[in-house]
Amino acid sequence: MKREYLSIVIILLCFTMLAFPASATIQQTLTTTFDADGSTPAFGEEVAATLVISAGENDIKDLEINFQNLDAYVDYNSFKKEINPAGASVNITPTANGFFIDSLPKGVVVTITFNAYPKTVKPDKLTLATIGFSYTQLGQRFVPGGQTPAIPVTADLLESSYHKYEKTQGGNLINSSGLVIGVFVGIVAIIALVLVYFKKRETALEIVRVQENKNKLLLELYRKVELAENNQAEYDSLKKRLRDELGTMSSPSGDTQKSTETKKPPRDFSGGFE
Repeated sequence: MKREYLSIVIILLCFTMLAFPASATIQQTLTTTFDADGSTPAFGEEVAATLVISAGENDIKDLEINFQNLDAYVDYNSFKKEINPAGASVNITPTANGFFIDSLPKGVVVTITFNAYPKTVKPDKLTLATIGFSYTQLGQRFVPGGQTPAIPVTADLLESSYHKYEKTQGGNLINSSGLVIGVFVGIVAIIALVLVYFKKRETALEIVRVQENKNKLLLELYRKVELAENNQAEYDSLKKRLRDELGTMSSPSGDTQKSTETKKPPRDFSGGFE
């Protein structure tokens, strides 16, 4: 009885393994290149994508490849197909949203290239589209979902014209700020030099004016002294004023001045002053 149960369990395990093959998955890789400099024949800043598909461990039948636009427009006219090894029995038929492959044997590799045009180039990274796969392998049908999710087509847009412009504007802003600061410092320096120049000029002119006024006063006193020689009081007053103007008040001591005033030299009435 136990042997019969054991046989039933083994049979159920075999059916389970046949119903859910572990190797029933398609093999695919996707690479993208953003043409930031317009170096390719294609128009504008496009993303060139390369999709490589193989069956994996088991043959695939009724393979449907569907492209869904997201933040870009897939250029269906740009699709190119390559089968390796060349001459393999693989038929690729275009559909409304992609391709249909009736049979993809194990060991055959299909390469599909196409261009996609981003709707915006502002983000650093953009999801252009998704690619979904529906196929039959080992009698089981797979559709996009849990075990075979649609793959995203992404691209790095850091070298786009928008980001280059932003970098240039940032550099220009820094350069402009440096230029403004430099001009401001230069203007301040020029103003300071002009103020110093006028200040020195004003001081020099003031010294000249004071000296001229002093010279005029001395000349006037000199003439008055000559005229007042016969008037002793006027003569002494003018002589004292003249001495003050000449700076005799800065003599070392008052005694010296007093002795000078007491010891007067004899007057000479022939002209001049003491």
